[in-house]
Amino acid sequence: RNSKWSGDFLSLLIKSLNLPARVETSIKHIVSDQADLGQTMYLEMIAQEPRYADCRSRVLIDDLLLTSLEQGHYDARCRVFFRLLSDCFKLDHGTLLSVEDNALSLLRTLQESESEEQKAAREAAQKKRKIKKAVLIGVSAAVGATVIGLTGGLAAPFVAAGAGVLIGGGSAAVLGSAVGIALITTIFTGTGAGLAAYKMKKRLGDVKEFEFCEVGEKKPSLRSVVAVTGWLKGKDLEEDAKDYTEQWQCLDEGGEVYGLRWESKELHELGSALKTFVSETAVTYIVAETLKQTVMHSLLAAITWPATLLSLGSIIDNPWQICLNRAEHGGRLLADALLSFKDKTRRPVTLIGYSMGARLIFYALQELAKSKDSAGIVEDVYLLGAPITADPDRFRPLLDDVVAGKCVVAYSRSDWVLKFLHRGATVTASVAGVEPVELNHPRLLNVNLSDLVTGHHDYVKKLPEVLEAVGLNTRPVPVASANIS
Repeated sequence: RNSKWSGDFLSLLIKSLNLPARVETSIKHIVSDQADLGQTMYLEMIAQEPRYADCRSRVLIDDLLLTSLEQGHYDARCRVFFRLLSDCFKLDHGTLLSVEDNALSLLRTLQESESEEQKAAREAAQKKRKIKKAVLIGVSAAVGATVIGLTGGLAAPFVAAGAGVLIGGGSAAVLGSAVGIALITTIFTGTGAGLAAYKMKKRLGDVKEFEFCEVGEKKPSLRSVVAVTGWLKGKDLEEDAKDYTEQWQCLDEGGEVYGLRWESKELHELGSALKTFVSETAVTYIVAETLKQTVMHSLLAAITWPATLLSLGSIIDNPWQICLNRAEHGGRLLADALLSFKDKTRRPVTLIGYSMGARLIFYALQELAKSKDSAGIVEDVYLLGAPITADPDRFRPLLDDVVAGKCVVAYSRSDWVLKFLHRGATVTASVAGVEPVELNHPRLLNVNLSDLVTGHHDYVKKLPEVLEAVGLNTRPVPVASANIS
């Protein structure tokens, strides 16, 4: 599905590097490893080109990013390309974030530096065209987002037209293009509210609650992160609402971070049941001793569960089954939201979730795989302790058609709670949260957390450590935010 996009993007790069058109065929052979000259050597040749010499490879990334903005979007495929390019040039992860931040700072400066002449021209254009402000910012979007400038949509063409004074004619042309103006508007005004403004169009199944909450201070960004909570801590519904955002404040990945608020009542009941179930110290001891005698990679059905534990299963089985069902329906709603977000912003989204949240994400990806418009939305995916199938055939289309970057599946063979909850599975069944997905794919990464996660509740109790273990950047958070009780 991405072959046409790859060809178009390659042509775009050739044009941006001022290369003659006749070299396109040769480059296509090189990047597909069909020529004697490999990709790495080819990239080194670019890095040594005089314009990018003397450790100025970042200049290349700056130029190419502006080229992407000229096309009016910066989607997941573009960003993965820039990540790989940064790696090849031995630039650290922070370099790309810095390039993105600098581009946004420039756009913000341009938007806020409208001269009197530009203002007069804008006002004249507004009067002549009878453009209504409500049309530009969108009534529904204005409710769900912080509108930085109500006149941003009108000012953008004139602001970008004056960009040459600050950044030179070439970049001014980029920011002055029609599609580039559209991107400026979506980032810095309410028309780009995207996920914050998303509302369910209709109920799906039994799902009654589904909305996005901003995590921390919202800053305009070229990318977004959606974090999906797997259960609530089981105190009271009002206190539980903080779980959708507070526990994710440890993320330090940059971008606009959203917590998905969904089915609070059911997730509250699941959290309460899980807390009761796990707090039985005798049960924990029995299970630990049982698993010591069990080969950890055995099929779920191979474990003989103690009668005492089985008798307590009724505490958690019902809320667990309800949430399994709601997560499937919630996944379809997330897919709808992401498709809507793509239409508005064309920016990449990374998805992170644990337990039921990971299940919801998985079903969102399944739904996106059915859509012809899903390419370029999802950058990376992190599924932590997911109560989903580990069948490779269910993952392959997601990597081929939906996820532009990597799909990380974190599992723990020591997660006795998840094993117990799937005790009724058939002998051939496999659960991604307790064993790896056996798929040979360069962008599927299995991460074994068996030494860190000894029970399902640890995904909340040790969330910052879990996020670090799967390769995400974190920052210190209050101890209370990472406590299950």
